[in-house]
Amino acid sequence: MACLIPSHTSCGPANWRHALNDVKKRPSEFALIERLFSPLTSSHPGAENLKDDCLTLPISSGCEALYSVDTLVEGIHFFSADPAESVAKKMLRVSLSDIAASGGSPRGYLIALSLPGDIPFEWLEDFAKGLAEDQIKFNLAVEFTRITFPFLLFVSLSSLFGGILNSNNKFAAAAAAPIILNVVLIISLIYSYIQGLDYAKQLSYGVTTAGIIQLFFLIYATKKFYKPALNFSLRFSNKVKFFFKKLLPSILSSGVTQINILVGTIIASFQANAVSYLYYADRIYQINLAIAGIAIGIVLLPSLSKYVENKNNTKIEFIQNKSLELSLFLSLPASAALLIASEEITSALFGYGSFDINSVKNSAHALFYFALGLPAFAMIKVFSSFLFARHNTKTPFHFSIFSVLLNIFISIYFFNKIGFIIIPIATTISSWLNTFLLLFYLLFKKYFSLYKSFPIKFLNILCVSSFSSFIFYQLIQKFNEYLMYESEYKLLTIVLLVIITILIYIITSIFTKAFKISDIKLKY
Repeated sequence: MACLIPSHTSCGPANWRHALNDVKKRPSEFALIERLFSPLTSSHPGAENLKDDCLTLPISSGCEALYSVDTLVEGIHFFSADPAESVAKKMLRVSLSDIAASGGSPRGYLIALSLPGDIPFEWLEDFAKGLAEDQIKFNLAVEFTRITFPFLLFVSLSSLFGGILNSNNKFAAAAAAPIILNVVLIISLIYSYIQGLDYAKQLSYGVTTAGIIQLFFLIYATKKFYKPALNFSLRFSNKVKFFFKKLLPSILSSGVTQINILVGTIIASFQANAVSYLYYADRIYQINLAIAGIAIGIVLLPSLSKYVENKNNTKIEFIQNKSLELSLFLSLPASAALLIASEEITSALFGYGSFDINSVKNSAHALFYFALGLPAFAMIKVFSSFLFARHNTKTPFHFSIFSVLLNIFISIYFFNKIGFIIIPIATTISSWLNTFLLLFYLLFKKYFSLYKSFPIKFLNILCVSSFSSFIFYQLIQKFNEYLMYESEYKLLTIVLLVIITILIYIITSIFTKAFKISDIKLKY
């Protein structure tokens, strides 16, 4: 049943019938169900007064059957131009989500199609193909999820021990831990090849195995600072209470970029293949963000917190300015490189097999707009650390909420007009706004002050980044034939060009004093 107006519209008994005839005042589907159809189920407990999406029927001792029916309407749930495969997949997934929400396991499905008489047979073929693909994917997803689910526990505990190391200014072990995952996955692939086993399944086992090894590696690394001990006491000290009070806002504000991506992914799911385009674009720019923002924030926070506690304003000002300069030094050239060669980079990394040239172009288009926001993504991590060091987690949280709401508004408002590409645009706009809000707040509260030399430093970094970007562009044009989608040397070529450009950037930066080796040291 389609909802024609917002669900908050209400009608009293006297004017209920009139409201049904007035489209503008028509009650929501849930209001209609509650008034007209729920009373019909009062004698059947399995119907649960139609408050759930599934009918529950007992079939044997301890077992129940779940039944779910959904209707997808063209123009409401999908567009007329959507591929038949995507329509079929969405129809199947809607019912699967209802079953999953009720804690059940699907055993089969029934479909009903109402189609115009002139629908081509090829459309039905593609529709059936979409159903077949999702049947296979669902079974594999369930199996692989069961295998990899323990990894969540292991990686969460690993993050805890990594945080202990970081708080003691020991960053090497925590940074090296993810290498274990890659090594184990490579070993899993080699083992699968030698034994002739299923690659995907063995990789699933590899993920869980890597999580266990990571955890024990970090436990061993933290033995000098922390010894795990079980405490069954329900009493919490003031420090523990303070920790949990600050925890939730900190989590949400720190993950605002990922929240924006998640929101965008949900909206993009209404367009065929859009989620995949955004995913691959996200993977590429996240590599740069991990270096330019996340890594700096991790190293910055312990040292800055120490000096904030000691009220050493000179050190605070120095570390804050150096971290901002380093963030810009790393993010600006990365952003420029992604803008210049978004398609070439996407093709070199993912342009193989079923990831065709059209997929490359769409992912590269998304990457282009994500790249515009890369400096903002990095500075959010840095500026948030400035406030976290002062135990202020609420302000970044409030700004993050505003950023997410703005992202949602822009994405929904323009999605029907320009499609999935609005997602990276909205994410970039909201992130830049979040960045400026954090900066203005820090300046207003006098938590941060820029060095007088910062404008010159920034201009220097900008000039060196522009020069390196120009060189990178010329290299891309020079070796373009090796970067074509069909080229078997495209990955090797793009890696070599990136390495050359990085070396030029570093050498030029040192020569022009835009960068010093000591600038990367944030531990004082």
